[in-house]
Amino acid sequence: MRFRSLLAPIVLGLLFGLLSLNLWYGYFAGFILPEMYRPLHHWMYGVTLLAFGAWKSRRSYGKFLLVVGVVLLLDDLHDLLQIFNLSLSF
Repeated sequence: MRFRSLLAPIVLGLLFGLLSLNLWYGYFAGFILPEMYRPLHHWMYGVTLLAFGAWKSRRSYGKFLLVVGVVLLLDDLHDLLQIFNLSLSF
C-alpha cells in the first residue's frame, strides 16, 4: 500500500507533463511567435500550481505550491521582458 501511494503522484506528474507539452507545442504554439516558445513554457505549470495551492491554502503544501507557482510565473515574465527588450533594440 505504501508503494502505491508513492507511485501515484509520480504517474500523475508524468501524465500532466506530457499533456501540457502536447497542449503547448501542439495547439498553443500556433498562436505565438516562435521565439517565444521556450521563454513562456512555465506559465501552464505556474497557473496550475497557483490554482491548486489556493484550493489547499490551509495546508502547508498548499502554501508551498503557491510559492512555486509564483516563482514559475515570475520566471516567464522575466524571460518575456528580455525578449521584448531584444526585439525593441533592433
